Amino acid sequence: MQALAAFLFISTAAHLPAQQAPIAIAVLQVPVPSAAAAAPLSLAPPALPDAPDAPAGAAATRVPLFRPAPVAPLYHKYIEPGQTAQPLAAADKVLFGIHQLVSPYLLLTIASAAGYEQAVNGSPNFGTNIGAYGQRVGAAAIRDASQDILSDSIMAAVFHEDPRYYVMGKRRKPVVRAGYAVSRVFITRSDSGDATPNYSLISGYAGAAALENAYYPADNHGFAETARSFGSSIGGAALSNVVREFLPDILHAARLE
Repeated sequence: MQALAAFLFISTAAHLPAQQAPIAIAVLQVPVPSAAAAAPLSLAPPALPDAPDAPAGAAATRVPLFRPAPVAPLYHKYIEPGQTAQPLAAADKVLFGIHQLVSPYLLLTIASAAGYEQAVNGSPNFGTNIGAYGQRVGAAAIRDASQDILSDSIMAAVFHEDPRYYVMGKRRKPVVRAGYAVSRVFITRSDSGDATPNYSLISGYAGAAALENAYYPADNHGFAETARSFGSSIGGAALSNVVREFLPDILHAARLE
């Protein structure tokens, strides 16, 4: 291709006037790209500029597990800081107690309590074999269900009390939060929002402890055993409040939220 172009320019320059011949020679000196060197026609869209790199060490965004909705669900046991709690009518409290029976938190509590009683061969004294663990799970389910129904569904309606736990949250010191969580076993809110003795929980747990005489082994019957079970249940309720108060902090420390 280059040879053919040179021949045509030379032939043309030979017949041009003398003053125009240098122009032809100059044109001849312009390089003509070869077919191999010519850039192929591309139909691909132009490349977009690269997005800026993320800062080194940047962590993926986590969605907190305890990001409360502005208004708490009606049958939710725990009210987070900043949430608005819906009022509970007497009929709502009946359904509230029933709703707690299908809570995954309750199932975990039942399995843990039965496991501890099995490990120390504690009350109810069914023994230490595998069958005894199943009996303890059943007894713990009946005990916790009766506690929820008596305290949350019945006694909370009778005494006009709010059966929910209001989480204090990180705005206060840990020691204050722990003391608050334990005190909620003995102090709660009335339907009007005032502080009141927690008659519903105390009477409900006392009634549930008395009912244990109907399905616990004979060794665990009587006033002393009933009083011991009642005290243990009150302690368990306090511990449950403490765990729930600090659960968001625990998950955050473990980088699980």
